[in-house]
Amino acid sequence: MRACPTWLPIKRVALWSYPWSLAFVRLLRYLLGIIANPWLWWLGFSAWVGLIYFASSIPSGPPVPFLIPHLDKFIHAIAFAVGAFLLSTALTLKPAPSSRVVYLTALAVLTLYAVLDELHQLYTPGRSGGDVGDMIADVIGTCLGIVLFTCTYERFIRTLRPHARAAEAD
Repeated sequence: MRACPTWLPIKRVALWSYPWSLAFVRLLRYLLGIIANPWLWWLGFSAWVGLIYFASSIPSGPPVPFLIPHLDKFIHAIAFAVGAFLLSTALTLKPAPSSRVVYLTALAVLTLYAVLDELHQLYTPGRSGGDVGDMIADVIGTCLGIVLFTCTYERFIRTLRPHARAAEAD
């Protein structure tokens, strides 16, 4: 520990010596244990699938023109980027397969889900299912989610793996 300058009348004390800081550290470890639980990420992905299915089941009324052209494609891409991030994280925390397997699995599963979602919209009144543009936007969003996952993997998810193993042992 580096000493304070001599002109300061305060003696430097380790932060961890205070009782509140120990409680903070325990709380942080507890929260990391919760976040590192793979089942939480699988639950989040399942909720995302349900939300997409629910949103696809809502019959639409007359078409509303967007102020920004192709805004619906952007919304599709963002929604599937979230799904790709959740699925990639859930796949990585459990047995930790290779990153190529995680990327290809997420891409395959979400591409299949995009096709099934468009087929589902064919049978929903007022929806225009089978839109190839929506499917392309979904696949692009999936790729963006995988890239986002890759960018955050080194900083965030790799640190969660020891906590995930500890949570499974409990």
